Amino acid sequence: MTNQTDVRSGEAGFTLIEMLVSLALLALISVTLIQMIYGARRVLNFVDRANAAAPIMSAQNYLHDALVDLQPIDTAAVGNRTVPGVQGDSNHIAFTTAHAPRGAYQGLYRVSVGPSPNGRGGFDLVAEQELFRPNADEAASAPRLRSKLVENIASVNFSYFAKRDDEGGSHWQSNWNSGIPDMISVDVVFPKNDVRRWERMIVSVAAAATYGIRCPNRVNCD
Repeated sequence: MTNQTDVRSGEAGFTLIEMLVSLALLALISVTLIQMIYGARRVLNFVDRANAAAPIMSAQNYLHDALVDLQPIDTAAVGNRTVPGVQGDSNHIAFTTAHAPRGAYQGLYRVSVGPSPNGRGGFDLVAEQELFRPNADEAASAPRLRSKLVENIASVNFSYFAKRDDEGGSHWQSNWNSGIPDMISVDVVFPKNDVRRWERMIVSVAAAATYGIRCPNRVNCD
């Protein structure tokens, strides 16, 4: 009887050393799992940021190329149809450029960029591109494109820099009505808690230094 009782009491639980070893293993496994979860979250955050940055980079590349190729068009250059070089305010900008959208006809385009309601309580940054035709009859049938540059933005801000003479100085301004500014700034603001970021871009307009150029190469403006 005594021997059986001793055997059963010895098998009834764990020794202190066994419990300490089990707790140490549990702690090691917990730390390993936490590190794996943290690493997976970092990878997912990196992928999310990369995916969010791709459309922004594409939009910035398009705006940069279109503004660099901005053209000062006037009536002497294209028959009797007058098209100003740049018109804009803090929310919208319209300009004529020799930069053609990808996969579109080569030529001059009249481009309008600004926010457009997206039906979800926000705005999308949209570019509307119209192939420029010098004659009024041809203009009605000119190809028109509408491109969504960036989805779901809070606002966009354009500003224009013009060099003045020594007495007038130089400054940024929020409205532009005629002629070509020396630089154009584009800044996009995203909704609160949005992980995307838009670094303010400032484009130096090449046409501002060569205002005498009336029509780009390989383009028929007559």
